[in-house]
Amino acid sequence: MRPRSNLGARVASGPTTEEEIDRQRAAAWHRQGVVLLRPDEIEPSDPWFAQAIRNYANRHWGRRS
Repeated sequence: MRPRSNLGARVASGPTTEEEIDRQRAAAWHRQGVVLLRPDEIEPSDPWFAQAIRNYANRHWGRRS
């Protein structure tokens, strides 16, 4: 039997839903001015903008593996 941890009550019980992630993104924007964008979500409506985001990320942080 594994010992119980005090962290157990603080850890989320399941995977984060899309709605929860969207609320976290909104909170990051309003509280810290941070924007989290996923190019795959932007692509259908603005493919040029999604590509610009990928180009920026690749220049600054390198290509994803």
